[in-house]
Amino acid sequence: GYITTEVMVVEGDALIYHNILPEGGGHIAADLAYGLECSMLTAEQVKRKFALGSVPQAKIDANDNEGNPLTFDGTFVRAIIEPRVDEIAQLIQESLSSMGLMLSSRNTYYLTGGGLAMMRGGREYLSTQLERAVKAPLPLAAKLNSPMYSSSLGLLELVYESLAQEQE
Repeated sequence: GYITTEVMVVEGDALIYHNILPEGGGHIAADLAYGLECSMLTAEQVKRKFALGSVPQAKIDANDNEGNPLTFDGTFVRAIIEPRVDEIAQLIQESLSSMGLMLSSRNTYYLTGGGLAMMRGGREYLSTQLERAVKAPLPLAAKLNSPMYSSSLGLLELVYESLAQEQE
């Protein structure tokens, strides 16, 4: 999410764990706005153009609030973004560890929402940090391609996957 990150564990057709973490994609944008000395609008553009875990980008172009072009050093942007993403990944890991249940290494994590899910490379980077497979459900229709629907779509995909496993 943008303000928070929700962690949910589903077993079969039941939600067995739910926790809300106090950090999300908005914190990444706020870090960028502070570090790059730019507006939140510009920081959000930079965040969406940045590619996590990829070959370092030399520069990232964005616009200020008046539409004037700005260019930011990719290495400096990485130094701002990655520590926050690592912190969110650590909070997720700590949350899951504290729930008192052993998750199989085969369990898949689903990434939904507007924070890391909308960042290029977010799923892959988080998968590396959590040492788990991380899937991001794809919308079935273009009109559903919005963070507003992503959690629902993620749960639907989980139900369909569970049903397919039962039929095997």
